[in-house]
Amino acid sequence: MRFFAVVSATAFAASPVSKVLELIASLEQRVIHEGEVENQQYEAFGDWCTATTTELRHEIENGTDDSAQLKATIEKASADASTASARIEELGQGISAAEADLAAATNVRNTQNK
Repeated sequence: MRFFAVVSATAFAASPVSKVLELIASLEQRVIHEGEVENQQYEAFGDWCTATTTELRHEIENGTDDSAQLKATIEKASADASTASARIEELGQGISAAEADLAAATNVRNTQNK
């Protein structure tokens, strides 16, 4: 009977060890699977970062080009406004001179009519 007890104890002792080994193997598989999933997510995030960086670089280049064009347009418009202001001033002086001549001519006619 003592032999049976030793064999039974050995059988029970091996069972928990094999169970621990099974759990460790299961844990290893789970960790490997989670690592693969995380690696896929990391690669997807890296691809997204690369795509976003490229897109933003293009937007910055386009914005810089647009900014230069708009600055040139503003400078041209400012120059045109200055030219137009000078022309308006010239025309205003011409109108003033014409009105003064008209007033003088009117005075001369009124004088001659009297």
